[in-house]
Amino acid sequence: MKNGIQLDPNVIWLNDGTNVEIPSDKYEVGIDAYAFSKCTSLTNIDVSGDYITALGDEAFADCDTTINEVVLGKNLKSFGENVFSSSGSITESTHVGFYQVDGENPNFMSVGGVLFEKNADGTLTLVAFPSNPSERVDMVFEGDVGTYIVPENVSRIRTGAFLATKGSLTRGSLTRVITGDGVMIIDSEAFSNSLIREIYIGKNVTKIGFDGAERNAFNAMSELREIRVASDNDIYASKDGVLFTKDGTRLCVYPASNPYYNYVVPDSVTTIQMSAFEGVKY
Repeated sequence: MKNGIQLDPNVIWLNDGTNVEIPSDKYEVGIDAYAFSKCTSLTNIDVSGDYITALGDEAFADCDTTINEVVLGKNLKSFGENVFSSSGSITESTHVGFYQVDGENPNFMSVGGVLFEKNADGTLTLVAFPSNPSERVDMVFEGDVGTYIVPENVSRIRTGAFLATKGSLTRGSLTRVITGDGVMIIDSEAFSNSLIREIYIGKNVTKIGFDGAERNAFNAMSELREIRVASDNDIYASKDGVLFTKDGTRLCVYPASNPYYNYVVPDSVTTIQMSAFEGVKY
């Protein structure tokens, strides 16, 4: 192991302080978790080589920089949690503008600049949305309000998928995310620490991650104003932008920027989810 990179001892690792160049050779390379975390001098990261098979959790996180494009090679098998984004401060995150994947990769693909993992059943898992999306990212704009519609063949939104998303500086912000009817699972911290304001949950979502205060799917979303749920969803419901279980007995998430100054918890509620009111502004 050299500087957190697992590789054959005959391979040379080069780093000039601003660019990471993983040596091109016949060997497989796995980049460990946190290997380049907080390397604030980085301006370019090239992980496109066919010899790179794994990127560990937060391998390039918290570098306080923006990478215009990340290209992933054909032999990548594993993409850890929050590889580029930050689970802490949005300002310190390593922001990505666009994801591209070699078309021969059997495990991952990119659609409109968004990174997906291919599932055995033919569906996709949304792995990473560019946290500072370039003009090429597949978004719909109304003025400076951007909407991302999750494709219908996506069944899961993974932990950290929208982590630290701050929107495009050239086209406006990612304001709204609409999950397609194919989505069934939204993992813990899927949207955490992002500046998204509105989330629309489709009819087939059956599980949303609420694993304690730090693992809430919508944790630390300071600009979140409302969560809406399809009326025919059997598990979840929303009222006044607040997320509940369908039977109304559990209050799951109260958006931090919900505009109500005086909010009265409905009489049907018997349980308030841990961290449900975390960071509320009003």
